[in-house]
Amino acid sequence: RIMGSSFDFVQQQGIIDKIAITGGTARLAVDENGVITFENIVKSSKLPSSPVHEPEVTKSESKPWKIDLSAFNLAGFSLEYQDASRSPGVNAGVDTINIDLMAEIEAGGDQARGLISNIAVDLSGIFAGLADTPEPEIRINKLTIEEGSYDLVPNTLTMEKISINDGKVDLKRQTDGNINLALLVAPPEERIIAEELTEMESEDHALQFLAKIIAVSDIETTFSDLSVQPDSPIITLEDISGVLNDVDGQSPMTFNLELKI
Repeated sequence: RIMGSSFDFVQQQGIIDKIAITGGTARLAVDENGVITFENIVKSSKLPSSPVHEPEVTKSESKPWKIDLSAFNLAGFSLEYQDASRSPGVNAGVDTINIDLMAEIEAGGDQARGLISNIAVDLSGIFAGLADTPEPEIRINKLTIEEGSYDLVPNTLTMEKISINDGKVDLKRQTDGNINLALLVAPPEERIIAEELTEMESEDHALQFLAKIIAVSDIETTFSDLSVQPDSPIITLEDISGVLNDVDGQSPMTFNLELKI
């Protein structure tokens, strides 16, 4: 639902008071050949293309459009993801997604610009696991992001606080020596490709992020070695809680940690 919109075609400006989306589910599946489900739909009907003669762009035509979105609200949305292109496969999803934000967008000029502010995210029922395991390796009951903002041109993301509450992590060393969580993030061949892409990536375009506070509470972690003790975990850590400050992936950070064994 779109509310309170107006567009000035002379000044090339648009104002939208609110966009609200309630309910719905997105299902994203990757098959054994690495083809995403919606790509099949897009590629199924391809019309023959004809030569396109682009008109000469004058200075007046290059004036950017400016869009001001006062409020965007996504509520009660869910996400399901399955990837059968890797071995082992991966199943992941989020039961409930709620997002609020504001946005200012400028497009059509020499450089696109965008500022997304007042970002608030509330995720419930997060899970991720290997396809050949009965229970997901990672379950998080609640994850929230407070007072986030993203600036497109410098590619910077800042978040006042990330909270992770009530979850379980199952860490296993498998009989072949692989760690299940490492396989979940990326199989060995994908890890090699990811490392090569990271080395090639220009630092000028790399995402810069800062989370001023990351708070974790009520997390249980089990450690197992299937080659030594296949029927039960070797150790279980309960009620893991902690706080990290000024996390940017580069600088030193302070932290507090509490847990029970």
